[in-house]
Amino acid sequence: MPRRSIARMAFAVGGATLAVLSVLYSVGTAGAVTFLPKTDYAAGTGPLSMATGDFNGDGKTDLAVANFSANTVSILLGTGTGTFGAKTDFATGTNPSSIAIADLNGDGKLDIVTGNQGTNTLSVLLGTGTGSFGAKTDFATGVNPLSVRIGDFNGDGKPDLAVANAVDNTVSVLLGTGTGSFGARTNFATGNSPQSVAIGDFNGDGKPDLVVANFSANTVSILLGTGTGTFGAKTDFATGTGPQFVAIGDFNGDATPDLAVTNLNGNTVSVLLGTGTGSFGAKTDFATGNKPSTLAIGDLDGDTKADLAVVNYGDSTVSVLLGTGTGSFSAKTDFSTGSGPWQVGIGDFNGDGKPDLAVANFVANTVSVLLQPLASGTPTATATTSTQITATPTSTLSTALKTSTPTATPTSTSTPVPSATSPATSPTAAQPSPTGRGAGVIVGPNTGSGPGDGGAARSAFVIGAMMLAAAGMFVAGIGRRLLR
Repeated sequence: MPRRSIARMAFAVGGATLAVLSVLYSVGTAGAVTFLPKTDYAAGTGPLSMATGDFNGDGKTDLAVANFSANTVSILLGTGTGTFGAKTDFATGTNPSSIAIADLNGDGKLDIVTGNQGTNTLSVLLGTGTGSFGAKTDFATGVNPLSVRIGDFNGDGKPDLAVANAVDNTVSVLLGTGTGSFGARTNFATGNSPQSVAIGDFNGDGKPDLVVANFSANTVSILLGTGTGTFGAKTDFATGTGPQFVAIGDFNGDATPDLAVTNLNGNTVSVLLGTGTGSFGAKTDFATGNKPSTLAIGDLDGDTKADLAVVNYGDSTVSVLLGTGTGSFSAKTDFSTGSGPWQVGIGDFNGDGKPDLAVANFVANTVSVLLQPLASGTPTATATTSTQITATPTSTLSTALKTSTPTATPTSTSTPVPSATSPATSPTAAQPSPTGRGAGVIVGPNTGSGPGDGGAARSAFVIGAMMLAAAGMFVAGIGRRLLR
């Protein structure tokens, strides 16, 4: 029978809340899920990364899409009925491959940050609260910034940035001033060719830690935070072949953060269960479609267990793997997307209380929205916005983040992107390629009336504060990796 439940999960960081999520579980039949055929909306050229939030304060979920080839962010305002208006574009740096959203200057309005592979910068666009954004301000990163995340790394209640640099084999940390500006970067070593970064508290000390997916090393690196803005030396754990994206969730119900990693060249998702001490067990692999790029985590079937939605670049599908609650997942069920999907997110786009999917299609230059069918007697839910859950550890910062959501983007380190006509066979130097980018999930419902939420209850369908999926990863080496 259809069921609806609301749960709250919190992971403490430094005495404050890393992320307090009010998780609105889906109204549907537990153990089963289906989606209606996709509806497509025009994006810019080469959409690689996506995030959701309420950008105009009307309580309805909107989309922000980073367009790699157009050097823009497209904003599509939601109607609350599952449809979206025509895009409005705002300039970024060259080749934006990832995007994250939060209130970066403390004015209660959602802002945008993109990682720009072509200029080795981050672009910050401050929001007006009307669905519009100011001109970009750029900050230097390492070489090939493929993924960007937002968190509070020094406990001052101001949003900071973490960026995975694919060529440098580093993560850059830029501490925020709370005014929308950021200090010079400090670099920390990762494995080879980091594609995605995510933030969580892996050892239970209340301080935010980092996890990075290393494409060429077939590992994830854990960097434990000190709470002062610095991080310890990495510890590596094995994944499948070509790890592209990493996300954090609780897959076995022990309230300890676990990892899910898409393996672009292995056609699998690796699940690594956490010990709560900063360490992880050996991976267990689950089959996906062809060339899985990114994933999102949420309760898709309403059984209160974390499920996976994995987007497959190679066969233009999204695979849904339902969780058992024991750290295992069922065999995949596939749903069609647009051509060359790279990023997937979860949100309630029509207010029916059931999680829907949004997919950025790199080749098709579209966003596909897949709604769950309406059920008779389904209660109406408030429009949801995704928030960047894994990114911020402090209570002050969690307010700023609760209305924003990062989305992931494919990233690559040195190879050109596949062409729009033949993504798997004819890469072109001008385009990004799906082999080194990470993606962010649409997660993080909030139930409060904090800044930027328009007073509306936010539901994100993500299972745990740790699920904040690693968000923006860039696409320079995608074509080459896809051909492997």
